Amino acid sequence: MKWLFGRKDRFQEMPAPVRKALEREFHLQPETINKLRYVEKSGTFAGRPVRLLRIYDPTQVSPAGKTIAKYADLVSQNKALLFEGHLEKLSKRDISVSVRDCRPK
Repeated sequence: MKWLFGRKDRFQEMPAPVRKALEREFHLQPETINKLRYVEKSGTFAGRPVRLLRIYDPTQVSPAGKTIAKYADLVSQNKALLFEGHLEKLSKRDISVSVRDCRPK
């Protein structure tokens, strides 16, 4: 996976480490993950540089047909927001993924 620190906060393909975390921690099937969308932006966590991430269900975005293009677009779309967290580069090969569940209970 390329480290994406130079990119803007826009819709992107979900990185493999994030997909694996969703499968492992939340027991989501690959077919379900394929239907979700992912946005990220640069940020900090505990004073370290990270990529802040949000994962959402595009079918729950309102008004109908609105496209989520940026990380901040999900602020008003909390029904669509399913997971959020961060990616942290630990070394050239190791990336830590932290994801928390935001799904409605």
